[in-house]
Amino acid sequence: MSQNAEIVYFDRPGPENTDELMNLVRQRLTRGDVKHVAVATTSGRTALRAAQLIDNASVQIAAIAFQREYWGDHGKPDEQIVVEAEARGVRFIPDKPKVRYWHEAGGESADTLRKFGQGIKVALEVVMMAVEAGMIPAGAKAIGIGGSSKGADAAVVATAAGPDKIGEFFVHEILAKPLVAK
Repeated sequence: MSQNAEIVYFDRPGPENTDELMNLVRQRLTRGDVKHVAVATTSGRTALRAAQLIDNASVQIAAIAFQREYWGDHGKPDEQIVVEAEARGVRFIPDKPKVRYWHEAGGESADTLRKFGQGIKVALEVVMMAVEAGMIPAGAKAIGIGGSSKGADAAVVATAAGPDKIGEFFVHEILAKPLVAK
């Protein structure tokens, strides 16, 4: 049995799409076949907003922020926001093991994913990073949430795999993305 799913297209990328995107994710989670969400976050604010709006105790939210060695270049999570998010069950990526970031990889892989939009690239990336960090089991169906800068504007449903098993990674659905790429 297949369900016809519609993709929501935002007029432009940006944080103004965050709440609508999280509501779309919450709605998709009602099917019950996804128990893991990976969300890109720098300050922790987007992960906290995911926890607030998704509000589903049977779903594990993995917050993928920059690991400590990147804080000087990209910023670090806000400690108070992290405390609030963790109180709602969000798990933040640990500093070990070090995971691979697409911005380090460069080349065709990251460039190809960016053709779908920065938020889609990030949504896929955070699922792989969560698997690599042991936060989402390989082979599990997961939702990846990404953004083009701050907040969230893209989400996908995928079979999770780490970067070393990219051939096992499979995108089932695009829930939402901006029409205009940044």
